[in-house]
Amino acid sequence: MSDPLNLVSQYCPFLFDKYGFKVVDSRASASFGDEIVILQSGSVSLRVTRDKGQVFLDFRTGAFKQNKAYAWHSIDVVRQLITGKTDDNATLNEQNAKFIEEFIPVIIRLFS
Repeated sequence: MSDPLNLVSQYCPFLFDKYGFKVVDSRASASFGDEIVILQSGSVSLRVTRDKGQVFLDFRTGAFKQNKAYAWHSIDVVRQLITGKTDDNATLNEQNAKFIEEFIPVIIRLFS
């Protein structure tokens, strides 16, 4: 089973190096092996969730600890908003990592 933080580091190192994302929360379920890692840079939060062996990405606006009322938006919905193209793949993979790398300035503007 893949560790969500290691996958983000593998696929999206630019989030840490260039955009200053940092881990602000992490939770794991010992019984099911599920895990959530929250990264934040400024007012943009990124949630990386391992659920049933798949790792998903979601974005939202607002500082994580202070604004829990804001809704999370999966990477496939974010892609559709930015490009207008429908894609139901919300997992962390090479394709989504390339999209994030190309459009992270736009994503940050949208969620700031």
